[in-house]
Amino acid sequence: MRYRHLNRRELLKTAGAVATGAGVVTQTETEQAAEGPATAEKAVESYFAAIDVCDRERAHELLADSGELGEWGEMEIAWYGAFGVTLLDFEPIEQSEDAVTATLEVDVAGEVDTFEYEVRRSDDEGWRLWDTTGGIRS
Repeated sequence: MRYRHLNRRELLKTAGAVATGAGVVTQTETEQAAEGPATAEKAVESYFAAIDVCDRERAHELLADSGELGEWGEMEIAWYGAFGVTLLDFEPIEQSEDAVTATLEVDVAGEVDTFEYEVRRSDDEGWRLWDTTGGIRS
């Protein structure tokens, strides 16, 4: 799936124009936090959105407890958030009922790179990021 890149100025302008829908968005985000994202793609979207706005807590919530990915340091996530991180594309390459390996196209500070992430589903957590081959932090 392709994503349209919005810079912060465009995003704020759009958010202001649709401010009346903010309650619906908040409710959906709250439900997702309680139950976990409904799909692997939603987990990845939420993860990169959290990094982009320096929301360390939310980014950590989206990592599998027993997975291979480590938590973000304060300075590390602040650096990525300052320069901007945008998920541009999510393409599954391997799928099963409880695991998806996908190729992601990610814009970090205007540089577009491709990474591979594994996302797994558990009954307790919902979909969570599990592992990566050459993710944005390597």
